[in-house]
Amino acid sequence: MDAESPRKPWYSRFRYIILVGILAVLLLFSLFPLGAANPKPRDQVALDGAITYFAKNYDDTLGMIPAAPGSHVFWLTSDNYLVDLALLRYSPGNETTTSFGAVLFTALSGYEATLPGALLQSQYTALNSTAASFDCSADYVASWSTGGQIAPGNGSAVLMTTANNQSPSCALQNYADLLFLQAVYYHRLGNATAAASYYQMGAKDFDGTGFVDLVNQGSTQSTLTYQTNKVALYVYASICLGEQGSALPTAESTLLYMQDNSTGGFATSYGPNLTSLSGPTISPTSGVNTETTALAALALELMITPTATC
Repeated sequence: MDAESPRKPWYSRFRYIILVGILAVLLLFSLFPLGAANPKPRDQVALDGAITYFAKNYDDTLGMIPAAPGSHVFWLTSDNYLVDLALLRYSPGNETTTSFGAVLFTALSGYEATLPGALLQSQYTALNSTAASFDCSADYVASWSTGGQIAPGNGSAVLMTTANNQSPSCALQNYADLLFLQAVYYHRLGNATAAASYYQMGAKDFDGTGFVDLVNQGSTQSTLTYQTNKVALYVYASICLGEQGSALPTAESTLLYMQDNSTGGFATSYGPNLTSLSGPTISPTSGVNTETTALAALALELMITPTATC
């Protein structure tokens, strides 16, 4: 999804509801072909798993993917924005995923067309646009049913979005994810000096296990919680900028270990007990979610095809 593209009318989404259900089924079959096949590289297996996560969790009533499996909360930005981008970059020659991404874009555009412009300011538009905001963020209820109550099991749903429309101070603070996004943003603008500066500020936060930034302030080594999304963005920014730091192989391995094989999703965070990359030593401290899985998918796409657009 390109943040600078014109939004399509909401009513056009309904033409795609039945189609996307069929596409999701076809996608699952295409990722798990019958008969013998050549083994896929680990990166590709992980990426296929993430794409399958999106297909399995697609809700054809709202035309969106929930925040986590079984959740009744649906995020426009960041979740579905990032999923759409990952789908469209997955394989340009794959008509199923390309169509799936187009359907999701139509639904997302329709919802966004009802929002004030201030709620469309996002840090994540840096990934595919030269228009982005790195101000502090706030969460908003976009629309809802059943009185806006989140009540799993009774069919109610809440539509949310996050906008970077608060204090401008966050852009200058030590948040690793924002620093890497700004590095990508300035890279897209052609400002190599600024891109490298923001990248290095974020890379310094890596302690060998994950990123220790302002969020971890006051934590001891034994109580640290690392965010997987920052690892994914570090991998993404490193490959995008052509940076081959010594920490990159460790970060790539850490990212792969955070995938849950049963769902294909990626855990949002993990503890300080990653002592070796010779085996599955990560203990996730929280379950998988859509935002983290989408960012992981985007990073994996660049790991597989480093020359792709970022």
